Amino acid sequence: MKAIEFKYKERTFLIPAVPFTSVLIYQRYGDYYTDLQGWEVTSEQTMNQIEKQNFHLNIEEDNLEFKITSLTPSVAVKLIDNEVKSFGSFPLTDQDYGQMLDKFYTLEKFLKKEGLID
Repeated sequence: MKAIEFKYKERTFLIPAVPFTSVLIYQRYGDYYTDLQGWEVTSEQTMNQIEKQNFHLNIEEDNLEFKITSLTPSVAVKLIDNEVKSFGSFPLTDQDYGQMLDKFYTLEKFLKKEGLID
């Protein structure tokens, strides 16, 4: 079984490489995020059976590491390839609301300055 191994900080994720794979990395309000679907692996030796999940990570100023790997049969049998519901949307945090309000007030100030609103 082929997979993409994604490492961020001390966390390791396996993302199935078949039939297709998508990993979304994006920037919003100056912060970087990734959304992926796969398995989080704590260590190959102690990994219990784990279900596939959706992950939403806030990426700080660290390196991301991706590599395509072949999983050993001993690891592959521990991965439960369950159907995961679509990503949908992740709940907004207080930081998200604060950033949206800052953007709103900046736009409001600009529109008032230009005389487009009162």
